[in-house]
Amino acid sequence: MRKQNFIKMKKIIFIAICILAAVACGSSIKYKVAEHYFFRNDAVVPENPIITTQAELDSLFGMAPVMGGLPTSIDFSKEFVLAIVLPETNRPTTIVPKVLSSEGDTLIMTYSLDVDPESTFTMVPCCLLIIDRQYLKPKAILKRTSML
Repeated sequence: MRKQNFIKMKKIIFIAICILAAVACGSSIKYKVAEHYFFRNDAVVPENPIITTQAELDSLFGMAPVMGGLPTSIDFSKEFVLAIVLPETNRPTTIVPKVLSSEGDTLIMTYSLDVDPESTFTMVPCCLLIIDRQYLKPKAILKRTSML
């Protein structure tokens, strides 16, 4: 009887440790990438990459409908946007989102870059992530990781 209680206690402690570890490490937040948007050439990159209204989105980004696709719709009553915008470059660059997590009052977005050789044109690489409003935080940190 005493051994069974000891085994039960070990299981309870193990489960508690697993739960605490999962909470401490932060879990990944689901997002979807918005398609067919571009950063406006008359806009200034905001200090906080979190966008919570259509008016704010429209002041920073334009829609680029192309054959085969319309801009992704965003319902700001249920969602918000996390924008990654990089400096203008003559090297075609794709932002590759990796992991979105939260820590306290801050969202943490980890991403990498796919960079092509120099070209004859310039671009402003950007990536818009659409996130459920339940995960909205006042701050966000964008972390670039290496491809290695």
